[in-house]
Amino acid sequence: MKLFNDSPSAVIKATFPDHPWQDWEFSYVPRGTWANPTALRGYFDSLAAKLNFTEKSDWYTVTSKQIENNGGTLTSSYNTLVRY
Repeated sequence: MKLFNDSPSAVIKATFPDHPWQDWEFSYVPRGTWANPTALRGYFDSLAAKLNFTEKSDWYTVTSKQIENNGGTLTSSYNTLVRY
């Protein structure tokens, strides 16, 4: 694990490189994930599917709890992203 900076997700991703891993699905989201626009968009696309959002206006109803329950660390990184 030292080779991968003690990161379980890095070990798993290196072991199974052909799988399309989603960083936000790991119990510990790798550092820098939320600073990556592609990962951020992927997360919100995934969340939209889970919440059955079909229109952009559906995002007006999202709560911080829904975000926390589906990736958790996002609201601590972007605490102004959602209304409390």
